[in-house]
Amino acid sequence: MSPSVLETRYITAEDFADEDEILSKASPGKMLDLSWFDPDLPVTSGAVGLLSTLEDDFIHATPTIRTFWTEDMELAGIGMAHEVGQMESVIGSPETFHGSHVLLIPTNDWLCGITFTNRETAEDENAPLKRRVVGMEFDFFDTKRVVWGDMRGEKRLFMPQSSHFIVGLVGEWTTGKPLHRVGIFQAHYERTPLGVYTRRLMPKESEEYEMHATDPEAGNFLWEGAVPRANVQLSPCYPRPADPYLITESILFQFDNRKDNSVSSIGIDAQLGAFEVKFHHSTSFPNRLIGGNAKAMQNFCFKESEVLSQCYVTGIERVEGTRLVTSKGRQIIMGKDGKDVQPLIGRLNPKGIVGFYGTWAERGTPQASLISIGVFTRGSRLHASDFTEDDPHGYPWCPSGPPPGRSALEIDPIYGIITTSQKGDTPPSQTRVIWLDCSKPLRSSSSFGPDCISQSNDTSGVYGHPWCHCAYGGAAAGESQKSQHYTTETWEVGRSYLTILRLWIGDGGGLTGLQYVADNGKTSPFWASGRMGCPVEVDLPRSNETGSALKLFPESDERNDKGVDFVVVAVQVLSIELEKRMNWRHGVKS
Repeated sequence: MSPSVLETRYITAEDFADEDEILSKASPGKMLDLSWFDPDLPVTSGAVGLLSTLEDDFIHATPTIRTFWTEDMELAGIGMAHEVGQMESVIGSPETFHGSHVLLIPTNDWLCGITFTNRETAEDENAPLKRRVVGMEFDFFDTKRVVWGDMRGEKRLFMPQSSHFIVGLVGEWTTGKPLHRVGIFQAHYERTPLGVYTRRLMPKESEEYEMHATDPEAGNFLWEGAVPRANVQLSPCYPRPADPYLITESILFQFDNRKDNSVSSIGIDAQLGAFEVKFHHSTSFPNRLIGGNAKAMQNFCFKESEVLSQCYVTGIERVEGTRLVTSKGRQIIMGKDGKDVQPLIGRLNPKGIVGFYGTWAERGTPQASLISIGVFTRGSRLHASDFTEDDPHGYPWCPSGPPPGRSALEIDPIYGIITTSQKGDTPPSQTRVIWLDCSKPLRSSSSFGPDCISQSNDTSGVYGHPWCHCAYGGAAAGESQKSQHYTTETWEVGRSYLTILRLWIGDGGGLTGLQYVADNGKTSPFWASGRMGCPVEVDLPRSNETGSALKLFPESDERNDKGVDFVVVAVQVLSIELEKRMNWRHGVKS
C-alpha cells in the first residue's frame, strides 16, 4: 500500500458545483458523520464522481476508487478517476495521507453499496474515546465484495434508493484531519441508455448477490457487527424512528422456517433486555442473542412449519411491550399490550418474520432500555391470519387455549382479583390467561413466564444483588436488600397427579400465595408475596373421561413506570377432556 503516484486533484464544493455536470444533476443522499471531529474548526467539503458522462461510453467505462489511510490506518480521504490512469479527484486533507488502496470497478458490473466500519478508539491510554473509520467494504451486483482495513466495529451502509445507482461521493473534512462525514450521489436509471442498465446495473439472480443484498432502509442505522443482508426487508421501527448515531443490534433466523424448520425457539427477556434465537441441534448453527440483559428469558417453541407472522409493539418513548403472532394463531406477549399497539408488518402484503433488530438506550449497562424495535421479512407473501384466541371473558390466551377436541369447562370460581376484560375497557386490561394441563402424571413441570434465570455480572445493587428496575421506586422498603429480583425454584413431583391447590387470599380478595399437593403426599414450596391466614383448598378432580387444568391470570403489578413485571393475580380450575388414546390392538381410539 502506497500513496498515489498519479496526478491528483483535490476537490472542494466550489469545484464540483461548476465542473461536474453529472454530480450537479444527481440526487445527493443523506450525509452522515463517520468519525469524531472538532465542531469549532473550519470544515471543507467536496465531491468526487465515477463518470464523465451517462452516454453510451458508460457501458465500457473503467473508473477507479482509491482510499487514503493515515499512519494509524484510519480512513483519511477518497479519490476517484473516470478511467484507469486518468487524473484522480480526491476529497480529504492530503497532509493526513500515508498509504492507499486502489479498486477498479469491474467490467459489466457496478458499485451497489459502500459500508464503513468504525469504532471508538483512544489515541493513548489516558485519552478519551473517539469514533474513527477503520475499514471499508465495496459491494457489487455480481462481483465478490472487496474488503479493506479492519472489520471489527460498527457498520454504516451507504446505498442508493430504489431505481437509482451510485455516481459519486460527497465528503467533509478539517484541514490536517481525516475525512469525517460522507454521503453518496445517485442518479436514476432513466438517465442511462438501455444497454447500460442490462449490462451493468441490473442484478442477476446469483448466490453472491443474494448474500450481500439488503434493504436501502438499512442505511439509516449504525449496525453492530454487520449490516443485515441475505436480501431481507426492514419493517418500520417503533416507537422511535431510526437514529443513525445509536448502535442497533440485529438477529436473523438464518433460513425460512416454513421450508426447513431450522429455528427451535425464540426467547425474550421479561424486561425486553434481550432477544435470542435457538436452532435445532441438527442445523449446527450457534444460538444468537442481541441485547445484553438476558436476566429472565421466556422461551417460545415453534411447531413444525410454524413462523412468526406479525409483531405488535406498545410504547411511546420506549418499547413497553411486544406481541408476536404465529402462522398457527399462537402468540407470546411480553410486557404491555396497550391501546397504542402498532403492527410492524403491513396487512396488504404479509410476509414471514425472519429476524429482529433493536436499539437500546444506555446500551451495555444494567439500566439499558429498549427504545425501538423492528423486524426483518423475506420471501413471498405469507398466507396466514393474525387471528388469535381469547377466553370466554375476552382475555387473550398465551400462547393458545386448550386444543380443539378437548373441551374445557370452568368448574370453580376465579380466586383472586383481575381487572375488567379487554372488551370495551379503556385503557385496555393487561390481563392475559395461560393454562397448565394437570390431567396427567407430572414427570416434569409445565411452565409459563420466564423459565431461564441468569445472574447479572453487575453488582451495583444494594448488598451486591444485581441491579433491577425496582431501584426506580417499585420495591417495598428493604426488598431489594434481601434478594435479587428474579429467583427460580424446582419441585420434583415424582410422576404423580396434582390433587389439591392451596390458595392464600388477602383481606381485599387478592391472591397472595399458592402451593400444590400431589397424590403421593408431596407438597410444593410455598410461593407467595406473603402468607395471610388459612389457605383455601381447591380440589383438582379427575375421572375416566376428564382431568383438571389450571387457568392462571398474569397481570401487570403496576409497581413502577420503568419496568413491567407480570405476576399471577388469579387462578381458576378447569375440567378438561382427556387426550384420546389409540388402542393399537383394535385400531380404534379410546
